[in-house]
Amino acid sequence: ANALCGLGVAFHALRQYKRSIDFLQQCLEIERKSGKRSREAHVLGDLGDNLYMLGQYERAINFYQQCLEIRRDVGHRHGEATVLYWIALA
Repeated sequence: ANALCGLGVAFHALRQYKRSIDFLQQCLEIERKSGKRSREAHVLGDLGDNLYMLGQYERAINFYQQCLEIRRDVGHRHGEATVLYWIALA
């Protein structure tokens, strides 16, 4: 999962958003199976960021909302505020 996420972040930095999404979706599957909700939320946010950069705002909001739900569930207040900001931008 860490390697896939790292590749996703690297391709995002290179502005290759579709490739980034491919790696992040693979990472998300693993994180969901692992039960690490905070990591899952992080990947959901990254997916939202890539979709936002591609102009796919509704899809980005969908991922941001999933991220928000998890951050609320785990009590990550700062992360919750950050995601609300991302949603407002989209």
